[in-house]
Amino acid sequence: SALALRDVPEVNASYIEGKGVTMSPTVDISVAVATPGGLITPIVPKTDELGLSGISSKVKDLATRARDGKLAPEEYQGGSFCISNLGMFGINE
Repeated sequence: SALALRDVPEVNASYIEGKGVTMSPTVDISVAVATPGGLITPIVPKTDELGLSGISSKVKDLATRARDGKLAPEEYQGGSFCISNLGMFGINE
């Protein structure tokens, strides 16, 4: 996903009321994490610049700290794309 967002920057954008479509200068992917208080989406900044092991390490760290309630606001506010596996809902297709 990160490389696709980098290669097709028109998809790495958001709509902001009053401003219209705003292109994101970086690929910052949020990953959905279930916590005791609900779902939170911590951000892996500049995801397109990381390798698979770097992404994996970052997601594990963010998920652990999210479950422990130890994320700073800038670690879960923003992001240009969000990924969820929907596993907690029994989705398998």
